[in-house]
Formats: sequence, structure tokens, C-alpha cells
Amino acid sequence: MTNITISLPEDSVLKLREIATRLSVSPEALARASVEELLTRPDETFRAAVGYILKKNAELYRRLAECAISLSMKFLNYICGLLLSQCYWNKFNCLQASSSGSS
Repeated sequence: MTNITISLPEDSVLKLREIATRLSVSPEALARASVEELLTRPDETFRAAVGYILKKNAELYRRLAECAISLSMKFLNYICGLLLSQCYWNKFNCLQASSSGSS
């Protein structure tokens, strides 16, 4: 790791120390994390491209979400139908068993 020295105005140093204290880290660790976050942040061209794609495909995403919800509801209805059928079948078998046992 390479060291770097920077000069900051006194009010910036005070603010850096306050925030670092609040976060329970050293001012140096906070400054390092901030610089690393800045360096790994996507550039504006990438952000603009993502924004364009999301805006352009918004209607498609909305329709896909509706389709997924519709399919989920159909699946849930199917499962509920199976469970209800099983409950009715079990009840029918119990009634049939109790009526044949009482004769």
C-alpha cells in the first residue's frame, strides 16, 4: 500500500473527525473508504446508459412483472385447489370409514 499526504482546510478536518468518531473509525480509515468508494463508482457514461436502458424498457419490465404476478397467482390457486381436494378426499375417506365401521 502506498501512502499519500493531502492538505485539508481545518473545518473539513474537524468534520471528518466528527463523522469518523460517530462511525467509530479513524479519520484516516474514513478518508480511505471514501476515496475507494469514489474510485469504484461507475462513471457518468455508465449511469446514463443504465438510465436510458431502464427508461426505454420500463414498459417491458412492467408487463413482465404483471405476467410474473399473474403466473404466481395461478400457481397459488392451483396449489390451493390441490390442498382443498386433498382435504375433501381425506374427509370423504374418514366419513366412508366411519359409516362402514358403524354398520
